[in-house]
Amino acid sequence: MSNVRGFVRRAGAAVGGPAAIAAITGDILRAVKVGDYQLYTWDTAKTDGGKSYIGYRFISPSGVVLFQGTDIGVPADIAIDSDATLTGVLGFLVLRPGDTDPDYFSGYTD
Repeated sequence: MSNVRGFVRRAGAAVGGPAAIAAITGDILRAVKVGDYQLYTWDTAKTDGGKSYIGYRFISPSGVVLFQGTDIGVPADIAIDSDATLTGVLGFLVLRPGDTDPDYFSGYTD
């Protein structure tokens, strides 16, 4: 897991091609195409409060990392590599104003 934790790339950094997943290849749970975008998830081996935490990286068609983190907690009764987990990750990543409480986006800029 140290290869995953040791690889931190700021959102918006271009990585392109195989470099986009090179550091997490050994730990990938799922790698899926969402239209022309790519979503990778991996097991962080962290648990807390009955949840297992997974990492995620969402990459644009041009190879730019749009979102990356290790902060999504999956309830114990859902498999970390399930379709339900992927749906939850994508649902979180594509939240827009109006989808949740207005305060959620109060610190965001236009």
